[in-house]
Amino acid sequence: MVEIALILSSWNRPNLMPKTVDSILRQTFTDWRLYVIENSNLPHRTATTSFLQNCNDKRVNPIFVHDRQLKIGEAYNIGIDMLKEEQYVMFCSDDVILIPNKLELLHNFLLANPDKHMVCGILHVLEGNTPVIAFGNFEWHHTGSCVINLCQPMMRRRIINEVGKFRVLDAYGATGPDADYFSMIAERGYKLYSVQVPLDITQRRTYANYELWLQSTKGGLYE
Repeated sequence: MVEIALILSSWNRPNLMPKTVDSILRQTFTDWRLYVIENSNLPHRTATTSFLQNCNDKRVNPIFVHDRQLKIGEAYNIGIDMLKEEQYVMFCSDDVILIPNKLELLHNFLLANPDKHMVCGILHVLEGNTPVIAFGNFEWHHTGSCVINLCQPMMRRRIINEVGKFRVLDAYGATGPDADYFSMIAERGYKLYSVQVPLDITQRRTYANYELWLQSTKGGLYE
């Protein structure tokens, strides 16, 4: 039985996705299975497909979808359909680097706290090599970004079983598909906890027009 399933959706990120996968391969916790939904178009497809096909680790399971462009929810739903006996699930962004002990820390937290169902760390957003934003204390959240992309929490499998699949929404806008999914989780009374340790790194992209997340209706997700 594998403990943790990681679902990674990747589209046209040949320079970033391999770094994300490599950071997963370097995890101190090794009892995981990675499902990579690879949906790139040409010419990016050549590099991403080659990387995944040459990955010799049997824990990495690529799913190639090249006949159409998937929306984010569709890609994650393919990963959900691939789940087997894993007890914990994490949705991953293809441009975020996991700190080597991330899975170990989050897994240990859930083992030690059977009353908790989701946990994350802090995401450091870099400008070059300098941290400019730290997400994870739940003070700020961008209306058009995705919750999963910001803190990549680990959740118990029972949440996936209960909530079901993502609603297939457009990738951007005031309610992204990830934020929508976590809204459905919050509606069922589940809370997201943080170990308050930097566990993810990404480069700065577009993080503007912030709103105070805790004052929003979805702020009830966080404890």
